[in-house]
Amino acid sequence: MNKKKLFIVLALIVAYLYYNGIVSKPDNQLKAITHTLYNDWGQVDGDIVVPISENILAKSYYIILDTSGSMKEKKCVNNGTKMNAAKRSLAQWIDNVGASDNIALMTFNGEFAKELLPLRKNVPDYKTQFLDYVSDVKANGTTPLGDALNKAYNALEVQAQSQLGYGEYHIVVVTDGNATDGEDMDKATQNIFKSPVILHTIGFCITFDHALNQPDKAYYISAMDEVALKKGLDRVLAESESFDIQGFQGIK
Repeated sequence: MNKKKLFIVLALIVAYLYYNGIVSKPDNQLKAITHTLYNDWGQVDGDIVVPISENILAKSYYIILDTSGSMKEKKCVNNGTKMNAAKRSLAQWIDNVGASDNIALMTFNGEFAKELLPLRKNVPDYKTQFLDYVSDVKANGTTPLGDALNKAYNALEVQAQSQLGYGEYHIVVVTDGNATDGEDMDKATQNIFKSPVILHTIGFCITFDHALNQPDKAYYISAMDEVALKKGLDRVLAESESFDIQGFQGIK
């Protein structure tokens, strides 16, 4: 066994022992392991120091919620605006996400994307924060989907390093329009499509004519009312349950 593979084996053993309570951190000194990562994300150049996740098989859901000005419209909604409908749907959806799964929330802030909540376990306190942030967001500005996708992908890549490349990684986009930074979005999606990240897009009040609707590369749902929006979010978890992790979890 060469040195690189030995690092990986040792990292997995320590993560397993710690996660199952067989060993504990002595005086909080065992915070990270230095290793070179080889997996389906590709080789990370050089040795890196990352904290090992408590659950290296965790699922991660990074939510990108469109808060552009068009979400103020009342089209496709019986009660309130498209923004109101999205908030209600996400509030119901989060209850079905497992407590051991990771969640994150990003919205748009003018011409750029803004991370409101980083990836963390969906424990009750964090779920409450998620709901509070969703409740408070306002619809205003443009649709910088490219910036949002790039930032979400980078966050998931870091998470993958802490999980040694194991687990599942999902980006969930709820949007009612095309990106205002189309060139950046094209670059971001190319990185995503070459990685283990699964991209789910729910086109709310728009048809299948969307740049993110790319069959065989990503999931896309056209939701023309609030009921369809909720079903679209539920389908994300259903697809996750049936997702074939074979080929994504291996460390080379």
